[in-house]
Amino acid sequence: MRQMASEAQTSPRTMQRICRSDLPMSFYKLQKRQLLSARTIEKKLTRSRLLANRIREGRFNSIIFTDEKLFSLQQSNNHQNDRVLARSHEAIIGNAGEVFRMQELASVMVWAAISERRKSPLVFLCHGVKINKERHTGDILKGELIP
Repeated sequence: MRQMASEAQTSPRTMQRICRSDLPMSFYKLQKRQLLSARTIEKKLTRSRLLANRIREGRFNSIIFTDEKLFSLQQSNNHQNDRVLARSHEAIIGNAGEVFRMQELASVMVWAAISERRKSPLVFLCHGVKINKERHTGDILKGELIP
């Protein structure tokens, strides 16, 4: 916007008003997207068609959807929006104006699954546990979902 204003030899605010009022345009933030190759798109399309066929034929009772999520137990902080209302910096009571950071984050991984017939209980995994194929199928799936 500043570059456009300097090229038009006007103020940035005037350029902003022109864009919003005279030209019905708005400002949008750039969005992050995954760059997919043609091979990846084709693979996703093939898999989704197979899944759609299984659902149409009524063979979806053996499909199990699983997911795991790593939760970090650290306070989030947004410097722009998180504020403390006080008369002065010294008037802030205790640690209300501070956000603490740690090198080794405390975290917990939670795993869950759902199928047509049932859902699994939440499984809490120990700190530092890596999920690989053997652990996922052997310990978690057979231990929690498959009787």
